[in-house]
Amino acid sequence: MKQLTKLILCSFLLSCSAGIKKDFLSSLKVTNNGLSFEQAYMASDGKALQSDQLKTGQKVTLQLTGVKGFDLIDGMAFPGASIEVLDKNGAKAMELADLFASYDETGVKAEDAQYLSAALTIGSPLLIGETYTFKSHFWDKNGTGEINGEMEFTIVE
Repeated sequence: MKQLTKLILCSFLLSCSAGIKKDFLSSLKVTNNGLSFEQAYMASDGKALQSDQLKTGQKVTLQLTGVKGFDLIDGMAFPGASIEVLDKNGAKAMELADLFASYDETGVKAEDAQYLSAALTIGSPLLIGETYTFKSHFWDKNGTGEINGEMEFTIVE
C-alpha cells in the first residue's frame, strides 16, 4: 500500500511544476521546480541504465523528455545545463559548466527544448572501485525553473 501511495504521489507531483522522481535500478533521483518533465532516465548505449555500476570509458547520459515551463522570448527557450561529479567526501572530481552556452544568443525552439540531455564519459580522474555522485542541473536562463538530477555510482572494471 505504501508503494502505491508513493507511485500516486509521484505521478501527481510530476504533473505539476515541482516534484521528485526516483529510479531504483540506476539510483537516479530527479527533482524539479518551475520546469516540468514527462520522463527522466540515465542511458548508456541507447538503453536505460539498469545498475549504478559504471565502467571506465562508458558514456552515460541523463535524458529528459517532455520538458515544459520555459519563459519564452519570441517563441525561443534559453536552457542551461551543467554537470558535477563529487567524490565520496563531497569534493568535486569533475565539473562541466553551462553546457548550452552556445545557445545564449539565439535560444532554441520551444519544441526542441522539450528534449534535454547531459552526457558524461567515465574516465580520469575517476578511479575504479570508488563511489561518486553525478549531479546535473538544468535551468531556464530567463526564469527560475530548474530540474536537478543526482545519481550515486561506483566504477567497476
